[in-house]
Amino acid sequence: MQHNAPPAKAARAALLKVPPGPPELPVLRPNTAQWNDLWPYIVEVASALGALHGAVKVIPPDGWTARSSYDDESTDPLFRACGTQGVEGEDGVYMLTVEEGSSVYLSDLRGMCDSESGDLAVMEERSAEIEFWRSLDLGGGTVYTAHSPSGSLFDKTEAARLLRARLPPPKSAPGARNWQGSAQGLLGLSFGMARTARGFSCPDEGTAVLSFNHFGAPRTVYALPPEHRTRFELLVEALAPASDPTGSPGNSESEVLRRAAVLLDPAVLKKRGVPIARTDQGVGEIIIHFPGSYHCSFSRGVGCFEAVAMPLILNPSAGKNGGGGGILGTRSWHQPQVWGGAS
Repeated sequence: MQHNAPPAKAARAALLKVPPGPPELPVLRPNTAQWNDLWPYIVEVASALGALHGAVKVIPPDGWTARSSYDDESTDPLFRACGTQGVEGEDGVYMLTVEEGSSVYLSDLRGMCDSESGDLAVMEERSAEIEFWRSLDLGGGTVYTAHSPSGSLFDKTEAARLLRARLPPPKSAPGARNWQGSAQGLLGLSFGMARTARGFSCPDEGTAVLSFNHFGAPRTVYALPPEHRTRFELLVEALAPASDPTGSPGNSESEVLRRAAVLLDPAVLKKRGVPIARTDQGVGEIIIHFPGSYHCSFSRGVGCFEAVAMPLILNPSAGKNGGGGGILGTRSWHQPQVWGGAS
């Protein structure tokens, strides 16, 4: 005869069970031929997924590397925008702040942070995610962040092949957040340790963002479907503190998102009907964020990652079944050799 657990005991067991997190982003595993002709592959396969989910993860074929070695002198760049990251807010709505520091070389940053990297890197993915969002309310130890808007660790040969159509970092509009000064850079080379975060940002129309995890611990990355962009912006304006009214209008992001690094707990978004998906970006993995998709991230340990802007244009007739349109190709680089092959 089967006996049911007492109600109180069953309730306690339910509380102890780890709640499910956001769904996983799609993962693409191109073969060698597809990788060598990657851009048309992304256009054909990933565009519909990007319209549905906002981002895709791409795992390169075995044996591919972004550079031959990460141990030579050229892999010790100087980060001129460094600082100590802080968090303001509560109940799932947070603003990232940075107390600026001096310029630091990557090797020195690694030495500073190795002993303070925390335990997120060794946790199971979902447990690390829960611990990160819990820690924002409780506070914690020192968290360093650093950014170099013009820095890159891609081998020159691979950069010429893989990132031929990259766009330069945009200039800050008057009154907009100064990512260089705050060390919360969106494009360029970034360094983080456990709990280093990047607030929500959104690629402009006609632009995608390609991020690559060079070395170190995984990063947890979130993305919203492009069709929920306006709904998300209105939610942030309603929940986040009022922003400074001065500045330049017409930016692609809302006022609060344009002026501050904002984090919203996925539980807050779920409660208000805004879908969000996630993935863990391991070393050597690429994430492509499509136009109109807000995304944010946090590091699970010491590591170095890079983000570049890629020109894209939308094809309104593509991806209609999934909503949001599809990706037609690069604005000026329609030939297959954008991502591979000789010009």
